[in-house]
Amino acid sequence: MSRWSRVSLAGLSVVVVLLLVSSTLFLVGVSSADSSGADLAEAGEQRYIVNLDRPEATSSSELERISRDRTSEAAEKIDSFESADVVREFWISSSLLVEVESGVEELELLLDDPDVTSVRAESQVEAASAATVAVDDPVEAHGGHIYAWGVDRMSAPDVWSVYDSRGEGVKVAVLDTGVNVSHPDIDLYTRDPGDETYPGGWAAFNDTGYRIEGSTPFDHDGHGTHVSGLVVAGSESGAPLGVAPEADLMHAQVLGEEKTGTVSGVLAGMEWAVENEADVVSMSLGKEAEPVFIDAVRSADDMGVYVVSAVGNVGQGSSTSPGNIYETIAVGSTDEDGEYALFSGGEKIDSSDLWGEDRPDDWPDEYVVPDVVAPGVSVTGPWADGGYSAESGTSMSTPYVSGSIALAISAYEGSPERTNVVDSLYAGSISPYDEKNTEYGHGEVNAYETTQHLLNHATVTGRVKIDGGVVDNASVRLYGSDGRLVDEQRTDSLGGYSFAPLDTGEIYTVEAEKDSASGENQTSALPPGSTGLDVTLSEEAATIDVVGMHPVDLTVEPGQGFEVHSQVKNQASASVTENVSYRVESDESTEIEFTEVVEVGAGERHALKFDVDVTTLESGSYIHGVYTEQDEKTGNLLVSGGPVDAFFDDQGEPVDDGEVIQVLLKWKDTGDINGTKVDNAELIQLLLTWYGAVR
Repeated sequence: MSRWSRVSLAGLSVVVVLLLVSSTLFLVGVSSADSSGADLAEAGEQRYIVNLDRPEATSSSELERISRDRTSEAAEKIDSFESADVVREFWISSSLLVEVESGVEELELLLDDPDVTSVRAESQVEAASAATVAVDDPVEAHGGHIYAWGVDRMSAPDVWSVYDSRGEGVKVAVLDTGVNVSHPDIDLYTRDPGDETYPGGWAAFNDTGYRIEGSTPFDHDGHGTHVSGLVVAGSESGAPLGVAPEADLMHAQVLGEEKTGTVSGVLAGMEWAVENEADVVSMSLGKEAEPVFIDAVRSADDMGVYVVSAVGNVGQGSSTSPGNIYETIAVGSTDEDGEYALFSGGEKIDSSDLWGEDRPDDWPDEYVVPDVVAPGVSVTGPWADGGYSAESGTSMSTPYVSGSIALAISAYEGSPERTNVVDSLYAGSISPYDEKNTEYGHGEVNAYETTQHLLNHATVTGRVKIDGGVVDNASVRLYGSDGRLVDEQRTDSLGGYSFAPLDTGEIYTVEAEKDSASGENQTSALPPGSTGLDVTLSEEAATIDVVGMHPVDLTVEPGQGFEVHSQVKNQASASVTENVSYRVESDESTEIEFTEVVEVGAGERHALKFDVDVTTLESGSYIHGVYTEQDEKTGNLLVSGGPVDAFFDDQGEPVDDGEVIQVLLKWKDTGDINGTKVDNAELIQLLLTWYGAVR
C-alpha cells in the first residue's frame, strides 16, 4: 500500500470516529455575555461558567493574588442570589462555576455586572485520539529499531548522547484520563515516596473541578498512560518509548471513562499544575472554540509555564481549544515519512471572527495553527493494562513536543526565558515550506535542533518602566552595534519584551518609547542564554545622541581611505538642529575633523556617512569617533606603515679629511619592522657612510 493511501485511510478512520463522537459532545449550548434571556431560559437548570475581567499585574504572584480576590468577591455576590450557587472558583481563568437551579433572573443579573465579561454553559472536552491497536512486542512493532520510530525521528537520542540530557529536573504535567503507576515504563513524580497518593505528582478531579481527596493513581481508559509514556517511558519494552525518560511526570486526571471531561475539570487541572510548579502542561484533549481557556492559558504563560495542546483530529480547516489559543503551542501530526497526517487539524484563524469580544487586544488579526507537528500515526506507547498499544492522533504528537521542550530546558542547566525556548522550538523545526502554514506550522519538531539552537543563541529580555511602574504597549526597538534596526515589538501587559534569537558576542541597544517619554539601555557582549535589560523611560529626554557607529575599531594602510557610518537620534519631544562631528585624534591634537549640521525630528533618527582619507596621518594609534554636543561614540584607529626612515640633524659645518665628527642620527620605525638599535647597526653604519660621501 502506498504511503498516501495508508495515511489517507488512517486519517479517514479518525475523522469518522471523531465526527460521530462530536455529534453528542457539542450539543451543550454556549451562551455569551450578549445572549438573550430566552436563550438562557431554554438551558434550564444547569451549570454556567462566569468569566470576569482578567486582572492587570506586574508579577505572577500579584496576578494570582488579584485574581483570587476578584473571584472571591464575585462568589459572595452570586451566593446572595436566591437560586444560584457558586460551585468552584478558578483563579487561573478569573472565572467561577455557577449552578442555577431555575429561571433566568439570576443570570440576567450576572450579565448586568460590569465585572462580568461572559456567562457560558458548562461544556465537555474530549481526548484527541482515535482507534487503539494492541502491541505485543514494541521492538518488533518498530521494525526492530532500538528506539521507537517517533523518538528516533525527533532526534531525541542525539540530545541524550551529545548534551547528556534526558529531561532531568523538568516537571511535565499531563492532563488526561489518569495513569497506571505500576506499568514498568512509568515513573510518577512524588514529594513523598511513602505516600500512595503521590503528593505533588497526582490529582484527580470531578466534573465540577473539585479534587477527589485521597485519590491514588489510576487510569479510566489507557489513553492517559499512553500519552504520559510518550513523555517519560523508559526502555523496559526493549525500545525507549519516551522522549524525555528522566523528566518528572505529573498527572491530573480530568477525563473520564469515555475519554471525556468538562471545561471546569480542565481548568482545575491547569490550576493544580501551575500551583505545583509544573514547567510544561501537556494536554491531548480539546473542544470547539472555548474562550474560557484564553485567560487560563495566558495566566500560565505569564507564570513561565509552557502550555502544549493538540490542535485536533478533524483535518484541515479545523482546530480545537485550548490548542487554538494564540499563546498555546498547538501541535499537529506527521507520519513515519514526515508527511503531515490527513486527520491533523489546521487553519488560519481570524481572531475577531472566532473569538469576538473575547479576543485580547494584543493578539494579531490572524494567526495560523498548528505551531508545530510531531509523529502521530501508529505511535507505540504504554497502556493501562501493563502492556503496549499503537495509537494515532494529535494526542500522541503533543507529549512528544512536551518532552522535547523538557530536553532542551534540562540541557540548558538554568532557567531560560520562555520566549527563547519557544523560538528555538520553532527555529529547530523542519518543514518542506518556507513559511508557517496550516499543515506543518513551523515544521516537524526536532529535539536535537531545538536544544542546539537554545544553547547557542542569546536573548535580551526585560521590562519597560517609568516612575517605578511598568509600561504596557510601549514601542521597543533593538539596534545592533552598527546602528541597524534588528527587531521591534510592543511590550505586553506586564511591560515585558523579549528579543531572540540573537548573536552571542554582539552588543545591542534597546530603545523604548511611549507618548512623550523615551529611554534606552545597552547590553555588554551577549553570552549564550538570556540577558536581562530593563529600560526606564523619562519625560526629560536628552538632545541628539549617537546611537551607532560602524566600524568601531579598524586598521588601515597609509593613504587608504575608508567610510564611517553612524546614526544619531533626537531624544527630545521637538525637532533639534545640532552639529555632528567626526574626528581623528592623537595624543597631542585633533588630526582630522568633519562637521555636519543636521536637523532631526522628535524621536527620529538620522544616518550619516563620513569619507575619511588618512594620507596626512603618520603611522600610529589614534582615537576616532562621532560626536554631538552631549554624546559620543569612539573606537581605535591604527594606521600601519612601511620600513624604517632615517634622517640627520645637520648643522652644515665643513669637514676636513681624516677629521672625526659626531652626527646625530634619528630613525623611526614607520611600519611593522621590529628590532633594537643593535639589530639595526648595519643600517645606521650604511647611512653614516652615505652621509660622509655626500658631504
